[in-house]
Amino acid sequence: MGETRVLSIPGGGGQYILALTSLHAFVGEGVDVAIVETHHGGEFDATNVIPTPVITVITPIGIDHVAQLGPTVENIAWHKAGIFKPGSSAYSSPQTPEVASVLADRAKEKKINPPKFVEIDNKLHRSISLPDVQWRNCSLAREVCDAFLKVKEPGSHVLHADDILCGLHQFRWPGRFEVVRHGENIWFLDGAHNELSVGEAAKWFSSSSISESDIPVTRVLVFSQISTQRDGFGVLQALARSITVPLDTVIITSYETARNTQDAFYEDKMKQYAQDWKCVRSNDKVELRRTVDEAVDLAKTVGQPGRHILVTGSLYLVSEAIRTLQ
Repeated sequence: MGETRVLSIPGGGGQYILALTSLHAFVGEGVDVAIVETHHGGEFDATNVIPTPVITVITPIGIDHVAQLGPTVENIAWHKAGIFKPGSSAYSSPQTPEVASVLADRAKEKKINPPKFVEIDNKLHRSISLPDVQWRNCSLAREVCDAFLKVKEPGSHVLHADDILCGLHQFRWPGRFEVVRHGENIWFLDGAHNELSVGEAAKWFSSSSISESDIPVTRVLVFSQISTQRDGFGVLQALARSITVPLDTVIITSYETARNTQDAFYEDKMKQYAQDWKCVRSNDKVELRRTVDEAVDLAKTVGQPGRHILVTGSLYLVSEAIRTLQ
Protein backbone atom coordinates (compact mmCIF):
# COMPACT_ATOMS: atom_id res chain seq x y z
CA MET A 1 0.00 0.00 0.00
CA GLY A 2 3.02 2.25 0.42
CA GLU A 3 2.64 5.38 2.49
CA THR A 4 -0.93 5.53 3.78
CA ARG A 5 -2.45 8.92 4.51
CA VAL A 6 -5.10 8.89 7.24
CA LEU A 7 -6.96 12.06 8.17
CA SER A 8 -10.02 12.69 10.29
CA ILE A 9 -12.86 15.19 10.52
CA PRO A 10 -14.08 15.93 14.06
CA GLY A 11 -17.79 16.33 14.64
CA GLY A 12 -19.60 18.90 16.76
CA GLY A 13 -19.81 22.65 16.81
CA GLY A 14 -22.18 23.01 13.86
CA GLN A 15 -19.27 22.71 11.44
CA TYR A 16 -21.14 21.57 8.33
CA ILE A 17 -19.09 23.79 6.01
CA LEU A 18 -15.88 22.52 7.62
CA ALA A 19 -16.95 18.92 7.00
CA LEU A 20 -17.66 19.51 3.32
CA THR A 21 -14.52 21.59 2.82
CA SER A 22 -12.45 18.90 4.52
CA LEU A 23 -13.83 16.19 2.26
CA HIS A 24 -13.01 18.33 -0.78
CA ALA A 25 -9.45 18.76 0.51
CA PHE A 26 -9.12 15.03 1.22
CA VAL A 27 -10.06 14.18 -2.35
CA GLY A 28 -7.64 16.75 -3.71
CA GLU A 29 -4.81 15.46 -1.52
CA GLY A 30 -5.39 11.83 -2.41
CA VAL A 31 -6.08 10.72 1.16
CA ASP A 32 -6.22 6.91 1.49
CA VAL A 33 -8.39 6.70 4.58
CA ALA A 34 -10.71 9.31 6.08
CA ILE A 35 -12.23 8.91 9.55
CA VAL A 36 -15.31 11.14 9.58
CA GLU A 37 -17.29 11.99 12.71
CA THR A 38 -20.87 13.16 12.30
CA HIS A 39 -22.28 16.31 13.85
CA HIS A 40 -25.30 15.98 16.19
CA GLY A 41 -27.08 13.06 14.59
CA GLY A 42 -26.61 11.10 11.40
CA GLU A 43 -29.83 10.86 9.42
CA PHE A 44 -29.69 14.49 8.25
CA ASP A 45 -25.98 15.08 8.72
CA ALA A 46 -23.72 16.79 6.17
CA THR A 47 -21.50 13.71 6.12
CA ASN A 48 -24.24 11.88 4.20
CA VAL A 49 -22.54 13.22 1.06
CA ILE A 50 -20.49 10.02 1.46
CA PRO A 51 -22.94 7.53 -0.12
CA THR A 52 -21.18 4.26 0.78
CA PRO A 53 -18.65 4.42 3.59
CA VAL A 54 -16.64 1.24 4.06
CA ILE A 55 -17.71 0.97 7.71
CA THR A 56 -20.09 2.89 9.96
CA VAL A 57 -19.50 3.01 13.71
CA ILE A 58 -21.66 4.06 16.67
CA THR A 59 -20.27 4.57 20.18
CA PRO A 60 -22.47 4.47 23.33
CA ILE A 61 -25.66 6.49 22.91
CA GLY A 62 -27.13 8.60 25.69
CA ILE A 63 -29.41 11.63 26.03
CA ASP A 64 -27.81 14.50 24.12
CA HIS A 65 -28.82 17.32 21.74
CA VAL A 66 -32.49 16.79 22.55
CA ALA A 67 -33.56 20.00 20.78
CA GLN A 68 -32.51 18.54 17.42
CA LEU A 69 -32.77 14.78 17.94
CA GLY A 70 -35.75 14.37 20.25
CA PRO A 71 -36.43 13.84 23.95
CA THR A 72 -35.89 10.07 24.26
CA VAL A 73 -32.88 7.84 23.78
CA GLU A 74 -34.86 5.95 21.12
CA ASN A 75 -35.30 9.18 19.13
CA ILE A 76 -31.59 9.88 19.39
CA ALA A 77 -30.65 6.31 18.39
CA TRP A 78 -32.88 6.60 15.30
CA HIS A 79 -30.96 9.68 14.18
CA LYS A 80 -27.55 8.19 14.98
CA ALA A 81 -28.34 5.09 12.92
CA GLY A 82 -28.84 7.35 9.92
CA ILE A 83 -25.17 6.78 9.13
CA PHE A 84 -25.98 3.15 8.18
CA LYS A 85 -25.74 2.78 4.42
CA PRO A 86 -26.42 -0.07 1.96
CA GLY A 87 -23.12 -1.73 1.09
CA SER A 88 -21.49 -0.70 4.38
CA SER A 89 -20.78 -2.74 7.50
CA ALA A 90 -22.11 -1.47 10.84
CA TYR A 91 -20.35 -1.72 14.20
CA SER A 92 -21.37 -0.47 17.62
CA SER A 93 -20.29 -0.34 21.23
CA PRO A 94 -22.54 -2.32 23.59
CA GLN A 95 -25.82 -0.44 23.96
CA THR A 96 -28.84 -0.55 26.25
CA PRO A 97 -31.58 -2.95 25.05
CA GLU A 98 -33.84 -0.15 23.82
CA VAL A 99 -31.01 1.45 21.80
CA ALA A 100 -29.84 -1.92 20.41
CA SER A 101 -33.40 -2.63 19.25
CA VAL A 102 -33.62 0.69 17.39
CA LEU A 103 -30.23 0.12 15.73
CA ALA A 104 -31.27 -3.37 14.61
CA ASP A 105 -34.54 -2.05 13.16
CA ARG A 106 -32.75 0.74 11.34
CA ALA A 107 -30.20 -1.69 9.91
CA LYS A 108 -33.06 -3.79 8.54
CA GLU A 109 -34.67 -0.66 7.12
CA LYS A 110 -31.36 0.26 5.42
CA LYS A 111 -31.07 -3.31 4.09
CA ILE A 112 -27.81 -4.13 5.82
CA ASN A 113 -26.80 -6.77 8.35
CA PRO A 114 -27.46 -5.96 12.03
CA PRO A 115 -24.64 -3.99 13.65
CA LYS A 116 -21.93 -6.00 15.36
CA PHE A 117 -21.78 -5.04 19.04
CA VAL A 118 -18.15 -5.10 20.17
CA GLU A 119 -17.32 -5.98 23.77
CA ILE A 120 -14.05 -5.16 25.56
CA ASP A 121 -11.18 -7.08 23.96
CA ASN A 122 -9.64 -9.28 26.64
CA LYS A 123 -6.39 -9.42 24.66
CA LEU A 124 -5.89 -5.80 25.65
CA HIS A 125 -5.21 -6.78 29.25
CA ARG A 126 -5.65 -4.22 32.01
CA SER A 127 -1.96 -3.41 32.48
CA ILE A 128 -2.85 0.25 31.91
CA SER A 129 -5.17 2.18 34.19
CA LEU A 130 -7.95 3.35 31.88
CA PRO A 131 -11.67 3.75 32.62
CA ASP A 132 -13.95 1.07 31.18
CA VAL A 133 -15.37 3.53 28.67
CA GLN A 134 -11.93 4.05 27.11
CA TRP A 135 -11.27 0.31 27.05
CA ARG A 136 -14.57 -0.12 25.21
CA ASN A 137 -13.67 2.61 22.72
CA CYS A 138 -10.20 1.12 22.20
CA SER A 139 -11.65 -2.35 21.61
CA LEU A 140 -14.18 -0.97 19.13
CA ALA A 141 -11.47 0.97 17.27
CA ARG A 142 -9.30 -2.11 16.93
CA GLU A 143 -12.20 -4.24 15.68
CA VAL A 144 -13.15 -1.60 13.13
CA CYS A 145 -9.56 -1.23 11.89
CA ASP A 146 -9.31 -4.98 11.40
CA ALA A 147 -12.61 -5.04 9.52
CA PHE A 148 -11.53 -2.14 7.31
CA LEU A 149 -8.26 -3.83 6.37
CA LYS A 150 -10.03 -7.09 5.55
CA VAL A 151 -12.07 -5.19 2.98
CA LYS A 152 -9.37 -2.90 1.56
CA GLU A 153 -6.22 -4.99 2.12
CA PRO A 154 -7.16 -8.70 2.41
CA GLY A 155 -4.64 -10.59 4.54
CA SER A 156 -3.60 -7.48 6.47
CA HIS A 157 -4.23 -6.90 10.14
CA VAL A 158 -3.61 -4.13 12.63
CA LEU A 159 -0.77 -4.06 15.11
CA HIS A 160 -0.30 -6.77 17.70
CA ALA A 161 -1.99 -6.21 21.07
CA ASP A 162 1.38 -5.44 22.69
CA ASP A 163 2.00 -2.68 20.14
CA ILE A 164 -1.44 -1.22 20.82
CA LEU A 165 -0.75 -1.25 24.55
CA CYS A 166 2.54 0.52 23.88
CA GLY A 167 0.58 3.23 22.08
CA LEU A 168 -1.93 3.45 24.91
CA HIS A 169 0.89 4.03 27.39
CA GLN A 170 1.66 7.22 25.45
CA PHE A 171 -1.99 8.25 25.09
CA ARG A 172 -3.04 11.57 26.63
CA TRP A 173 -6.28 13.46 26.15
CA PRO A 174 -6.36 16.70 28.18
CA GLY A 175 -9.66 17.18 29.93
CA ARG A 176 -10.86 13.61 29.51
CA PHE A 177 -10.24 11.36 32.50
CA GLU A 178 -7.21 13.52 33.22
CA VAL A 179 -5.48 13.56 36.61
CA VAL A 180 -3.54 16.71 37.49
CA ARG A 181 -1.41 16.87 40.64
CA HIS A 182 -1.31 20.54 41.52
CA GLY A 183 0.40 21.46 44.78
CA GLU A 184 -0.97 19.23 47.53
CA ASN A 185 -4.24 18.58 45.69
CA ILE A 186 -5.27 16.07 43.03
CA TRP A 187 -7.62 17.35 40.33
CA PHE A 188 -9.75 14.88 38.37
CA LEU A 189 -10.83 16.55 35.12
CA ASP A 190 -13.39 15.16 32.71
CA GLY A 191 -15.45 17.08 30.16
CA ALA A 192 -18.44 14.70 30.40
CA HIS A 193 -21.62 16.60 29.53
CA ASN A 194 -24.50 14.14 29.17
CA GLU A 195 -26.11 11.61 31.47
CA LEU A 196 -24.17 8.65 30.13
CA SER A 197 -20.75 10.30 30.24
CA VAL A 198 -21.10 11.96 33.66
CA GLY A 199 -22.03 8.56 35.07
CA GLU A 200 -18.73 7.21 33.77
CA ALA A 201 -16.87 10.25 35.14
CA ALA A 202 -18.46 9.73 38.56
CA LYS A 203 -17.47 6.06 38.67
CA TRP A 204 -13.93 6.90 37.56
CA PHE A 205 -13.56 9.60 40.22
CA SER A 206 -15.01 7.42 42.97
CA SER A 207 -12.73 4.47 42.29
CA SER A 208 -9.65 6.60 41.57
CA SER A 209 -10.08 8.67 44.72
CA ILE A 210 -10.31 5.54 46.85
CA SER A 211 -7.22 4.02 45.24
CA GLU A 212 -5.27 7.28 45.70
CA SER A 213 -5.61 7.33 49.47
CA ASP A 214 -6.38 4.81 52.21
CA ILE A 215 -7.16 7.57 54.72
CA PRO A 216 -10.09 10.03 54.75
CA VAL A 217 -9.57 12.97 52.38
CA THR A 218 -11.50 16.11 51.51
CA ARG A 219 -13.46 15.56 48.30
CA VAL A 220 -14.88 18.45 46.27
CA LEU A 221 -17.01 18.58 43.11
CA VAL A 222 -16.98 21.56 40.72
CA PHE A 223 -19.91 21.33 38.29
CA SER A 224 -21.43 23.41 35.51
CA GLN A 225 -23.84 22.63 32.67
CA ILE A 226 -25.28 25.63 30.82
CA SER A 227 -26.94 24.37 27.64
CA THR A 228 -30.23 24.46 25.78
CA GLN A 229 -29.29 21.24 23.97
CA ARG A 230 -29.28 18.92 26.99
CA ASP A 231 -31.39 18.07 30.00
CA GLY A 232 -29.28 19.81 32.64
CA PHE A 233 -31.24 18.34 35.52
CA GLY A 234 -30.86 14.84 34.07
CA VAL A 235 -27.09 15.34 33.81
CA LEU A 236 -26.89 16.68 37.36
CA GLN A 237 -29.05 13.85 38.71
CA ALA A 238 -27.01 11.16 36.95
CA LEU A 239 -23.81 12.63 38.38
CA ALA A 240 -25.21 12.89 41.92
CA ARG A 241 -26.45 9.32 41.90
CA SER A 242 -23.28 7.85 40.38
CA ILE A 243 -20.73 9.33 42.82
CA THR A 244 -20.23 6.68 45.49
CA VAL A 245 -17.79 8.53 47.78
CA PRO A 246 -18.70 11.26 50.28
CA LEU A 247 -18.33 14.86 49.12
CA ASP A 248 -17.36 17.64 51.49
CA THR A 249 -18.53 20.42 49.17
CA VAL A 250 -20.29 20.73 45.81
CA ILE A 251 -19.51 23.95 43.94
CA ILE A 252 -21.95 24.99 41.21
CA THR A 253 -20.54 27.52 38.77
CA SER A 254 -20.83 28.80 35.20
CA TYR A 255 -18.40 28.65 32.27
CA GLU A 256 -17.47 32.29 32.67
CA THR A 257 -14.15 33.71 33.87
CA ALA A 258 -15.58 37.19 34.40
CA ARG A 259 -18.99 38.68 35.04
CA ASN A 260 -21.04 39.80 32.04
CA THR A 261 -24.55 41.01 31.21
CA GLN A 262 -26.10 37.55 31.65
CA ASP A 263 -25.74 37.50 35.43
CA ALA A 264 -29.45 36.93 36.12
CA PHE A 265 -29.67 33.97 33.73
CA TYR A 266 -26.61 32.23 35.17
CA GLU A 267 -27.53 32.90 38.76
CA ASP A 268 -31.05 31.53 38.32
CA LYS A 269 -29.66 28.42 36.63
CA MET A 270 -27.08 27.87 39.37
CA LYS A 271 -29.64 28.30 42.15
CA GLN A 272 -31.92 25.74 40.49
CA TYR A 273 -29.02 23.29 40.19
CA ALA A 274 -28.25 23.73 43.87
CA GLN A 275 -31.85 22.86 44.74
CA ASP A 276 -31.81 19.91 42.34
CA TRP A 277 -28.61 18.55 43.88
CA LYS A 278 -30.08 18.75 47.37
CA CYS A 279 -33.06 16.71 46.17
CA VAL A 280 -30.71 13.82 45.39
CA ARG A 281 -27.97 14.27 48.05
CA SER A 282 -29.44 16.31 50.86
CA ASN A 283 -26.41 16.02 53.14
CA ASP A 284 -23.90 17.59 50.76
CA LYS A 285 -22.87 21.20 51.33
CA VAL A 286 -23.53 23.20 48.14
CA GLU A 287 -21.82 26.50 47.26
CA LEU A 288 -22.42 28.81 44.28
CA ARG A 289 -19.61 30.69 42.57
CA ARG A 290 -20.25 32.90 39.58
CA THR A 291 -16.97 32.30 37.72
CA VAL A 292 -14.65 29.36 37.13
CA ASP A 293 -11.79 31.24 38.79
CA GLU A 294 -13.86 31.74 41.93
CA ALA A 295 -14.93 28.10 41.94
CA VAL A 296 -11.35 26.85 41.59
CA ASP A 297 -10.14 29.20 44.32
CA LEU A 298 -12.83 27.93 46.69
CA ALA A 299 -12.07 24.28 45.87
CA LYS A 300 -8.46 24.87 46.91
CA THR A 301 -9.49 26.00 50.39
CA VAL A 302 -12.20 23.51 51.37
CA GLY A 303 -11.21 21.16 54.19
CA GLN A 304 -7.66 19.91 54.45
CA PRO A 305 -4.80 19.93 51.91
CA GLY A 306 -4.50 16.76 49.88
CA ARG A 307 -7.97 17.37 48.44
CA HIS A 308 -9.45 15.27 45.64
CA ILE A 309 -11.34 17.62 43.33
CA LEU A 310 -13.58 16.46 40.46
CA VAL A 311 -14.33 19.03 37.73
CA THR A 312 -16.99 17.87 35.27
CA GLY A 313 -20.21 18.73 33.44
CA SER A 314 -18.79 20.60 30.46
CA LEU A 315 -15.73 20.75 28.25
CA TYR A 316 -15.92 24.54 28.50
CA LEU A 317 -15.75 24.30 32.29
CA VAL A 318 -12.83 21.86 32.23
CA SER A 319 -10.85 23.93 29.73
CA GLU A 320 -11.23 27.03 31.91
CA ALA A 321 -10.25 25.05 35.01
CA ILE A 322 -7.10 23.83 33.23
CA ARG A 323 -6.28 27.40 32.22
CA THR A 324 -6.75 28.57 35.81
CA LEU A 325 -4.57 25.81 37.23
CA GLN A 326 -1.83 26.55 34.72
